[in-house]
Amino acid sequence: MGLKKVIQVIRTRGILRVILGILSLGVLSLGLLGLRCLTGRIYPGVNAGSLYLGGLTLEEGRRVLIREALEEATRPVKLIWGDRVLITTYGALGVTLDVEATLARAWAVGRNGSWRQRLGFLWPGRRYEVEVVYRYDKDKALIELEHLVGALRQNPQDASLKVDSKGKIQVVPAREGWIVDIEELWAMLKTPTPWSSGESIKIPVTKLMSAVTTEEIVRRGITKPVASYRTLFNPAEENRAHNIRLAAQALDGIWMAPGAEISFNEIVGPRTPERGYVEALVIESLEFAPGVGGGVCQVSTTLYNAALRAGLTVVERQPHGLSVSYVPPGLDATVAYGLIDLKLRNDTPYWFWLKAEVGEDYLAFTFYGPQQAPSIEVTTEVLKEIPPPCKIIEDAHLPLGRMIVEKKGQPGINVRVKRRWLNRGEIWEEVVSQDYYPPLPKVIRLGSGRLEQKLSTYLQQVPRSFSEGTTLQPDKSGHGPN
Repeated sequence: MGLKKVIQVIRTRGILRVILGILSLGVLSLGLLGLRCLTGRIYPGVNAGSLYLGGLTLEEGRRVLIREALEEATRPVKLIWGDRVLITTYGALGVTLDVEATLARAWAVGRNGSWRQRLGFLWPGRRYEVEVVYRYDKDKALIELEHLVGALRQNPQDASLKVDSKGKIQVVPAREGWIVDIEELWAMLKTPTPWSSGESIKIPVTKLMSAVTTEEIVRRGITKPVASYRTLFNPAEENRAHNIRLAAQALDGIWMAPGAEISFNEIVGPRTPERGYVEALVIESLEFAPGVGGGVCQVSTTLYNAALRAGLTVVERQPHGLSVSYVPPGLDATVAYGLIDLKLRNDTPYWFWLKAEVGEDYLAFTFYGPQQAPSIEVTTEVLKEIPPPCKIIEDAHLPLGRMIVEKKGQPGINVRVKRRWLNRGEIWEEVVSQDYYPPLPKVIRLGSGRLEQKLSTYLQQVPRSFSEGTTLQPDKSGHGPN
C-alpha cells in the first residue's frame, strides 16, 4: 500500500470516529434530555397488571389505580361447590388493591442504577411489568367465607343402632362428613391466578370420618334385649316428671364395652337450674322436702335394677335413708352429685347398649346385648321388720284426751338382695346387698287441756259489769264454771 493510500485510510477512519462521536453525543444528549423530561413521570412501557402507567405523573397514575381498585372491589368471585355456584366480591373478601404500594413499584422502574443503565429503560418498544400489590384482610375474609360456605359443613355420623316398631334391632350405617378447608381457601384467594383473571375457584373440602364405623357396630353383636326394668311415677307431679325425663335422656344410647365402667353422676351431670332441673320432693334427713332435681333418684334406681339383671358389677351404690314407693326395699339407689354416686362396671365379655324410654307415667331402661348373654333373676328377702315406735306430743290447745295422728310412721326393714345366674345350663347365686332401713316413728298429738283452761275461757266470757276483785262463788254442786 502506498503512502497516499495509508494517509487516505487514516483520514477516513478519523472522519468516522468524529461522526460516531458526534452521533454518540447526540444520543447521549437526547437520553439525558429524556431522563430530564421524565423527572416527574413514570418511565415509558411500565405496566401494572393490565394497566399501562408509562408516561403518567404520580397523581395521574394514582387516579388510574384508584379507579381500578374501586372496580375490583365490586368484581365477582365465583366459588364452585359441586353444581352450586357461590358468588361474592373482592371487597367482601377483604382483598383490596394497594394503590400507593403499586404506584411506588411503577415509579421505581428506571430510577435505580447508573445513568447508562437508566438510559436502557428508554429504549423504544420495551415493556416493563410490575406486580400489582394487594392488601388482604384475613378476618374479614374468614367472616365472609364462613357466611358463604359454613352451611355446607356436614358432621360425620357414627354408626348406631335403633329399635324398630316391632322391637327388632337395626343398624344405622355410618355417614362421612366434610368441612370446607377455610384456611386453604384463604390461601387460594391470596394467589393472583387463576381467580384474579375471572376463573372460578373450586372449594377445597376435608373429609371427616365417623368415629364408629358400621363394621364396628356389627362386630359388637347386639341382637336382643338382655335385661329391662320399669318404674312408675305420677304424671301430675310435673316437676318431678320433668327431672326424670331430663336425666333419662342423658343416659339414653350409651355403650358399655367389656371392662368399661360408667358413673351416673358423670353422665347425667350436676342437677342445677342452669342445666334445666327444677324443684321437686327429695329425701333429706329422713324427711321429704323440696329440692332441685327431685325425681333423679328414681332414674338411678331404675338403671340400677336393669343393670343387676344384665349382669353388670355394682362398683358403688347406696340405698336411701327411707324405703321408696317405686321399688321394693333393697332395690333402690340414691345419688347426690359430688357426694353419692352409682357406678357400674361391665365384667362380662359382651358389649351392651342402653336405651331409655319415658312414657306418660313410667320410666324404663333396657340393656341390649348378644344372643349368648346370661339370664339373671333378682330376688329380695326381708330378714326382719321392726315396728315403728310411737311418739306422743302433748298439745294444750287440743281438748283433753283428743288424739290426732300427725305421722303414720313406717316400719324398719332389714332386707337382702340376691342375684341368680343361668348361663349355658349352669346356675349360681350371689348376694348383691343387705340393707337396713330404720323405722320412722308414728307421731300422735294428744290433747292435754285442763280445768284451768276451762276457767280461763269462762272468765273471758264474764260480763264487764263485774267490779274488779269480785269473787266468783261455786254453784251448789261445788264445781266451778263448765
